[in-house]
Amino acid sequence: MVVKRLEIRAFGGPEVIQLVEEAALPEPGPGEVRIRVEASSLVFTDMLIRRNLYPVLKLRLPLTLGYDVVGCIDAVGPGVTSWRVGDRVADLTQVGGNATHVVRPAERLVEVPHKLVATLAEPLILSYLTA
Repeated sequence: MVVKRLEIRAFGGPEVIQLVEEAALPEPGPGEVRIRVEASSLVFTDMLIRRNLYPVLKLRLPLTLGYDVVGCIDAVGPGVTSWRVGDRVADLTQVGGNATHVVRPAERLVEVPHKLVATLAEPLILSYLTA
């Protein structure tokens, strides 16, 4: 399966955003889960991060944009007992969310009801990432 994500290798305007494809899915480690992303945002904070103007984070390039995600767990790492494959979750990633799959610490996740449509949960959707 190909993993797609929005990466920047330099700080700047929207022209620095690249669509990157990788052949291997990231694997969750101890205490982590892998999420198949249904929706992620691209918001004002992402613009500040892209321009290296966000004062809270010490950023290293390259990095994947995406402040938050909603998705379905498709793999669980060792030691994770609170989540199962198929659970829908959300996380405030700060960076890394604009990808088809992300690995996140299980303890940070919150449950998302299955009836909630991801596009209603997220203000801006990068749906072409999963196409």
